[in-house]
Amino acid sequence: QYVISSTNETFIGQRTLLPVATPYSKDFPAPKFRSAVQADETGWTLEWSISWADLKTDPPADYDSWFGNFIVNRLGDIREVVSYSMTLGNNHNVEQFGFLKFLGAGDR
Repeated sequence: QYVISSTNETFIGQRTLLPVATPYSKDFPAPKFRSAVQADETGWTLEWSISWADLKTDPPADYDSWFGNFIVNRLGDIREVVSYSMTLGNNHNVEQFGFLKFLGAGDR
């Protein structure tokens, strides 16, 4: 799990689900993880990158699909949660994550 705030504060954690679910570990090493935030009175933007080595996996093949989710939590006076996949009350319901489809070489 990668968490990045509008002030570029970060949290990186890992959790094992099988064979037994474990709590998130904050000791997950991700030395090549990068994030950058730009904010003004109209909103904020985020750019981030994660290396395949940090994920401890090979890059996806052309047209592979992975499960994933992107979430925005607004915690001010007006509370709001927006996500790519509706996970019904808990952002950690990985069974309800959406598909991330990777393009092939030369696709746009």
